[in-house]
Order: sequence, then C-alpha cells, then structure tokens
Amino acid sequence: KQAPLSIKVTLFSEGMTGPEMESITAQFARTGELELTLTDTSKEKLPQSFANIYTAPLLRRLLVNASGSTIPIVQPSFGTPPLLRILHLSQVVIPWTNPIFSSQLTTLVLFTDDTSDATFTRLGDFDQFMRAMKALAPTLETLQLSCSIPDSPTPATVARMVPEITFPHLRHLTLESSTPRVSAFFSRIALSPETRCFMNFNLESGVDGLAPLTAKFGEYFFQSGHPLMSMR
Repeated sequence: KQAPLSIKVTLFSEGMTGPEMESITAQFARTGELELTLTDTSKEKLPQSFANIYTAPLLRRLLVNASGSTIPIVQPSFGTPPLLRILHLSQVVIPWTNPIFSSQLTTLVLFTDDTSDATFTRLGDFDQFMRAMKALAPTLETLQLSCSIPDSPTPATVARMVPEITFPHLRHLTLESSTPRVSAFFSRIALSPETRCFMNFNLESGVDGLAPLTAKFGEYFFQSGHPLMSMR
C-alpha cells in the first residue's frame, strides 16, 4: 500500500509542458497534501488542469495561493474531497453555496484583498454565508476570514433573521473586514471561553456595528476569565 503524497507546485504560464502537468495530476488519486502557487498569468490553468484534485479520495490538506487579481471558482468545478480537513485559499473566490463548505473541515483560511462589489457578488449574500458557517461549525477548530464576509443588514436585523451559530470546538478565530461585516457575524455566534479571537476592522467604513461588537467582545472576555482576545 502506497503512502499518500505531499505535492508542492508553483505553476507558471510557460515552462511546464502538457506531459509534465499530466504526470502531476495523475498522482492526485493518492495525494494527501497539495500546495499550489499560481502566478498571475497561470490562473486560467487552475480549473482545467486541477479539476480532479477536488474529489481526490485521500486529500486532507489543500492550499492554493494566487498572486494578483482574484480567481473566481464556480460550481461544479470545485467539488468536495471526502477527507479534506484543512483548506487555505488566497485570492481564490468560491461561492458560499459550494459543497466544499459542507465538508468536515477543521481549518478554513480565506484571504482576498479584492473588496470590489464583483468579488462579494461571487461569494454570495450574508444568508448564504451564515448557512455555510452553520454547516462548518460542528468541526471547525481554526477559522480565518480576511475580507471574505459579505455585506449584511444591521446587527439588529441580523439578530431577527439568523439563529445564533455555536462553534463548540473553535480555538482560533480571525476576522478582518469592515466594522459592520465583522459585527454582523460576531454578534450571531457562540464560542467557547477557550477560543482565541483576533479582529482587525476598518473604521474608515464607519462605526455602525461597533457598539454591539465591543459588547460581545466584552462578554467573551469576562466569560474566559483571562484575556484571550485582541482587537485593533
């Protein structure tokens, strides 16, 4: 029985031939870890060349780092690897309705520096985001969302619309976005006192949602009994 492979690939627009690419993708059936780095000129190869990685039977850890502008991934090109536990995506935008967000992930790290309306439209609305978080909540231990929380109603409206989501095993939470987006999400989740939180929000977008955010922050601070959170 062969052990799962760990593959690290930097993909350029030139320099890698078709046969060389096929020799890599042929191993995806026994790949346990894949770290893929894309240059700005090679991004179009992601959906075509690596489509079969998304149903790889042994894949437990997937990291995709793209430079420059974001890559939109639409269904069904991004499936659900059955054993996937760790997912890091940088500059790769996947809709919240994608089945990848209903898997048994323990670590989810999403980063984009593209805060345009087009990017958030590709991600989906706040309700779809919260449904994805609810599906992931039972198993997540680390959650990092950088500029990945959709626009939302006011926290008061969200409280009427969205049931509170409990993350029983979450130990590390990082939220980086505008104050209203961070507040809308953070106000509707329940965390263990052991959860360490880091929040970085942009006050230039306004202070809407700051009061409930700091109130919830204080609530967890006093529950924990020692300083496990930081804000800036």
